[in-house]
Amino acid sequence: SVLMPQLSLFGSKLHDYIFEKTRFAAASAVFWLPFVRDMYLALGCIEASRRTLTAALTKGFSVAIMPGGELEQLLVCPPELEYEDVVTPRPGLLKLAVSQGAPIIPAFAFGERRAYTSSTMLLSLRLRWVRKYRIGIPFAWGRFPWFPFVPRQEPIAIVLGKPLLVEKVADPSTPQFDAAVSALRQRYE
Repeated sequence: SVLMPQLSLFGSKLHDYIFEKTRFAAASAVFWLPFVRDMYLALGCIEASRRTLTAALTKGFSVAIMPGGELEQLLVCPPELEYEDVVTPRPGLLKLAVSQGAPIIPAFAFGERRAYTSSTMLLSLRLRWVRKYRIGIPFAWGRFPWFPFVPRQEPIAIVLGKPLLVEKVADPSTPQFDAAVSALRQRYE
């Protein structure tokens, strides 16, 4: 979650601002913490609330959402496994796409777990905390334990899927809206 906005800012400086109209969504909880909030805002992140995301999409921005969120931060797969997909499509993400007619481009990153080490210390307690307060507390570090955000120099490959085009259904109270969300879920999975 920290690497992607950095790549966006770096890419915007190199490639004629291809990321200029992209915003990365971050959990609302990070905007409650003074220094953390400032870091995420400097990286060009926005709050992952329905109101904020809807406003960004309405203004013509593309929004990058990492739906694994707090749970994915804590459930990093062990090194001996190729990968572990802990993300299931969240209804809010799909409803937002349908209400705005915004396409979804699935992405999967390989190699992130080698860039950081994640501790299982107090994992069951931290998982309960996530379920109750929706705040993840990852104990992770990269290259330097004293500066945990710097990743190890490991290759990270990001694979993009074909865009899932979404027809806009603005009224969430209609049966067409529910049918569109259900159909999108099936295509996403």
